[in-house]
Amino acid sequence: MKSFKYILAIGLLFVESTFAQNSSAWSRSLGQNSTVTAKSSQVNEFNYAYDNLKMNLTLENTAGIQLNQDWQPILIHGTWSTSDSITHQVKLSFEELSRRAVFTPDWDGKDQASSRFKAAESIVKSITTMFTRHLKLLFYGHSHGGNVAILVINQLIQHYGYLPEQIRLITVNTPVREDYQIDNPKLKHINVFNPFDIVQVRGGPFLFKCLFADCSERTFSIAVNLSYREAHAEEYYEDVTNPITGHTYRQMVANYTDCSNRHCGNSNENFKLWFPMVKTYLKALDHNQSEPLLINL
Repeated sequence: MKSFKYILAIGLLFVESTFAQNSSAWSRSLGQNSTVTAKSSQVNEFNYAYDNLKMNLTLENTAGIQLNQDWQPILIHGTWSTSDSITHQVKLSFEELSRRAVFTPDWDGKDQASSRFKAAESIVKSITTMFTRHLKLLFYGHSHGGNVAILVINQLIQHYGYLPEQIRLITVNTPVREDYQIDNPKLKHINVFNPFDIVQVRGGPFLFKCLFADCSERTFSIAVNLSYREAHAEEYYEDVTNPITGHTYRQMVANYTDCSNRHCGNSNENFKLWFPMVKTYLKALDHNQSEPLLINL
């Protein structure tokens, strides 16, 4: 068993190394999917719009941004997680943006299609019984929570009379697969991803099938795709001292066990990187700008 774990660890290190070596080529192809543009001559490692703007958009200088309409935030956690994994910073920021208390539905978090479909049915039932129809819905989904949100949105539009203009979707680190796609192309969708996120592209139906091959994509063809890079890796580690031996060592913080795979877009530090751009884009949509240039806002 130990030898198997050792081989598995070596294999994952090899995959991540290959990932880093080919990042430039991949980033060029990924960049073609981004529909946000920026007036900047700066050329950087990934050449994404967000990399050109992130120094100008911060939580501080976008603090006053609020949406005009009644947008109800619905925050959905991902696989092997609970609603408690959505940090206070994320919840508070969405409440300030919408001026409404967030709704954070829970689901079992199992990596099974049946669990995601069951979660979607439960969330649809909650939405249609808890909220009046005049409300607009602002979905945020981390990892497979984004795919649960997609299932919910498709049901709301197909069976409950919601219009795509009444809904906004933000997916973060979500495995992009053919079986989880927004049916109505008019819906405004913002997809946040890390180009080095291994978990996202391993988000397939079978663990061993997807161990050394990408089962999912990082970008949606009809979404605004924004990249971020891990903010501060050191933030995910802490010094722990053995009370018996007095020896101090480094260990990964328990709540961030997936961050070694760059899958932590919902952590506070990474959230601070991409959220200012997302809410600036949402505000632009609120003013009926179909393709807002964020650099002008």
